Amino acid sequence: MSVAHSPTVNVVVELTRYSQQHFTGKIDIKVRQGSSWSLYLHLGRLAWVTGGKHPRRRWQRYYRRYCSQVNLKQGQDRRGETHPNYYHILGLLISRKLVSVEKIVQLQQALASEVLFDLIQEIAIASVTPNPIEATPQPSFTIAATPGVRPCRQTLLPQATLINLTQMLCQVETQWNHWVAAGLTRCFPDLAPVVGDREALQQITQDNTYQRLQKLINGKNTLRDLAAIANTSVLTLTRSLLPYIRQQLIGLVQVGDFVASPSTPTQTPSYRPLAIGVDDNKAITTQMRSLLSQAGYRFIGVNNATQVLTTILETKPDLIFLDLVMPIANGYEICAQIRRIPDFQNTPIIILTNNDGLVDRVRAKMVGSTDFLSKPLVSDQIHAIAQKHLAIKN
Repeated sequence: MSVAHSPTVNVVVELTRYSQQHFTGKIDIKVRQGSSWSLYLHLGRLAWVTGGKHPRRRWQRYYRRYCSQVNLKQGQDRRGETHPNYYHILGLLISRKLVSVEKIVQLQQALASEVLFDLIQEIAIASVTPNPIEATPQPSFTIAATPGVRPCRQTLLPQATLINLTQMLCQVETQWNHWVAAGLTRCFPDLAPVVGDREALQQITQDNTYQRLQKLINGKNTLRDLAAIANTSVLTLTRSLLPYIRQQLIGLVQVGDFVASPSTPTQTPSYRPLAIGVDDNKAITTQMRSLLSQAGYRFIGVNNATQVLTTILETKPDLIFLDLVMPIANGYEICAQIRRIPDFQNTPIIILTNNDGLVDRVRAKMVGSTDFLSKPLVSDQIHAIAQKHLAIKN
């Protein structure tokens, strides 16, 4: 059920109430004619935050800061999803021990602090800005809670990454009070500074200062982006620019979020479908790599059954070759596990087997396989089955 409010402070009160009631689920908040956010709570503690104007900018900024040693393309999803599941990516980083839990906690806190600050600022502005087209005043924001919803169905981050929501709200309220005290109430951190009057700005600044300002303040980097580049707080940076902003030597403009990758092969001529080959025999995956790479496919070989799901979730392949007989987990079990993941219910899965019998085929079909390929692998057969299921157009 949706509940409406008008005083700005009520959003903090409402979120605190959900925290104290040990709520588990999703809280959606929409500001009047503004942004929307989703907060995910687990037993009253903050598990994840999404939304706002710049989710990709926000993610990339903090990914570079806390996870720069791991190259996951800053979480960009090559299928061009509107909201890539960055929560799931953090789960992969932890499960593969690529980033410490402590770093993930710091990243989580930074993301939450930024989202809650933006939320409070937009509500504050909406509550004092009337809408001339509305006959009667409308609430500055609405809030709706949906119990039981998780940020990701495939991943659950450790309990240690959960954030004390009440404490975080107190910290963000303090940040907002400092922002207001500095005279920055209507300076949104997601705006980008741009030089307004170059000649006047050059006259009142030293040459090295002007050159640096001209290089960084290009209308593309937001205040938060610039603060990250300068390794300072956004409050300190914005306060230093405020004299120039007041003299209209520097303006603040809106910029868009980073753009998603193209979503389908037809939108990108250079698109190369990705195939994953799963076989405990490294010679088989090496042979598949050679055959498929020559035909224009990208290929990843997986020789350990325990790494299959993690690799598939991370890379989102277009086609999966899966050996039937492997230690630890066989092809039937892995195929069934893949099919339980909503994103891969329609991904072609080709079973590789030395024994192409009727029983094997029936059982493989029952767990969701798409097709069969007999060993030893033959170049023409593997190319034909790949083209059959991916319909590549050279």
